[in-house]
Amino acid sequence: WQRKEHSVEVQYIQTRTRDPGDAPISGDAYSAYYTYDSRNWFGLLGRDHFDDGFRADMGFIGQVGYEQDTARLTRHWWGEKGDFFNHITVNGRWYDSRATDGTLLDLTRDVWVGANAPLQSYMEYGHVERDRVWNGVRFQERLDRVYGSIKPFSGATMELFVRHGDKVDLANTRLGKVTTIQPSVSFNIGRSLLLSVDHNYERLSRDGGDVYVANLTDLRLSWQFSLRQRLRLAVQRSDLLLDPTLFTRTVTPRQRDVATQLIYSYKVNPRTALYAGYSDGYQGDDIEALTQVGRALFLKIGYAWER
Repeated sequence: WQRKEHSVEVQYIQTRTRDPGDAPISGDAYSAYYTYDSRNWFGLLGRDHFDDGFRADMGFIGQVGYEQDTARLTRHWWGEKGDFFNHITVNGRWYDSRATDGTLLDLTRDVWVGANAPLQSYMEYGHVERDRVWNGVRFQERLDRVYGSIKPFSGATMELFVRHGDKVDLANTRLGKVTTIQPSVSFNIGRSLLLSVDHNYERLSRDGGDVYVANLTDLRLSWQFSLRQRLRLAVQRSDLLLDPTLFTRTVTPRQRDVATQLIYSYKVNPRTALYAGYSDGYQGDDIEALTQVGRALFLKIGYAWER
């Protein structure tokens, strides 16, 4: 239902499942959302509910046995021609997720300010407070984050995401300090060549040491040498350092791997295409050099008949 700035959306689902050898189970699920959306304001109130016996094995619902209440409010300010900031938003978001018996799973409060500026740039500062239950223990996460993107010249995009604060060490059920730095760049080289590089640095620390220090790099080079043909190279590298003294289980102090993939594609139309390629992978640790662990050649042909 929608009228001017107001809209309401409601969904109800019931499933009945019978597995061989087991008793039949059934469950209900529903969602209800109210939204207000105008030029200067956006607001949302909603609830999702999934019974323990609800099943959606063929769908896109990854969790059942919980309900979640959600609220969000955004205020927009629009600049005039010539203003440095042409759009500013102040945002707040809250959601409370609990098991069907009332046990808290996740309680999050999130506020952020975003602004659009010249050179198609965008900058954002946010703060998150999150109470979450993990392995029966309740933790309080407090995180600050900064995000920025800019297009300094035609065909180039640069982005940077940084966060720091308290975060749960899920492997050991302890609270630690996380620092994440994610820069990314992409360049259109000429009319047919695209180069993009993404890097993710993350460190989780506690008790005077680093639980892990991770460096993940993703490089992609794409050559569109005709309207129908494209060649793409992808190289992914990860380097993970772990402190065995901070783990409750045995871990390897260093884990490294590199994966590459080269794909050629020829598209007649969106549903008729040929793909051919090669992929391989290498793994190693602090002592051994990288060793090839697999490689593959593949060919895929898709054809659509029309009547």
